[in-house]
Amino acid sequence: MPPLLIGLALVATALRAMTARQREVILADGRIAESASALAGGLRDGVGWRR
Repeated sequence: MPPLLIGLALVATALRAMTARQREVILADGRIAESASALAGGLRDGVGWRR
């Protein structure tokens, strides 16, 4: 097999792994944002009742 095809195969394999990892990171970031939003809403409700 020519070196160019071997290199392309390696890049394609690495790219699949990198996109899978990036997807996990993006989904985790969304879950963190949802949790932070819920926490901020709860803090707002807790502080707002004192007024």
